Amino acid sequence: MTQSSRRSIPAPPFTNAEIMRRADAIIAKYESVVGRDSIIESGMQFRDLYESVVYPDYEVEIVEGVELGVDDDGCKILGIYDVEANSAFIDVSIGPESGDPRRTFTLHHEVLGHGVLQGPWLRQRLAEEGRSEFIVTTETSLSPRTIQHLERQANAFAARSSAPPWLIDIAVFECFRPSKPFIYFGPSKYWLETYGVSRPYQVESLHELCRQIAFPIRRRFDGLSTESLAYRLAESNWVADRTRRIALQRVAF
Repeated sequence: MTQSSRRSIPAPPFTNAEIMRRADAIIAKYESVVGRDSIIESGMQFRDLYESVVYPDYEVEIVEGVELGVDDDGCKILGIYDVEANSAFIDVSIGPESGDPRRTFTLHHEVLGHGVLQGPWLRQRLAEEGRSEFIVTTETSLSPRTIQHLERQANAFAARSSAPPWLIDIAVFECFRPSKPFIYFGPSKYWLETYGVSRPYQVESLHELCRQIAFPIRRRFDGLSTESLAYRLAESNWVADRTRRIALQRVAF
């Protein structure tokens, strides 16, 4: 494929609101099939989501145990989505038995973000242009600008589908029973009551506070990494940053 042909393939023109709506629709259908009570009891299970909704509706194949190597910066490639084959390849290092916390987000990213959200649009685009190249979502097949756009979209979709807002709300409430949002005032010792037991945590940053909240509720999200869940909490209404507040002080005169 020539450089010019790579650059002619654009990313889908989805707005962030459209991406969120599509992710919510997938989870809503999953909920309608297995029941919300089942999800609450067992947590989000990618395998159930895949078998009940994703494969029947989108036929995205998952190919496990592949050695995907590293990228140009030497970073391990965890997953690749092949648009034409409609297949997601998952690196052997994060296989089903690996226990690697990166596996869950990678599956949501490759299978749902690239496969469900972008795959049909990209295949239609190729068909309209009469092209049949082997397209994968890596720099070797698309322009850097398009790759960045595709990755941002897939990340946004995966974040929403792997940790739906309503399930975050339930998990946080059941674990911490908070009466108000968690407030970050800056580096300090914070007391968090988890399942009725209060413990002190030395917290140095807003993200670290989100990590402390995320860790005990990970079981609800199919082993989603603490890092990924912490980012979702930071985007939610459960954590408020007060380090940038305007301070007014009364002085005598």
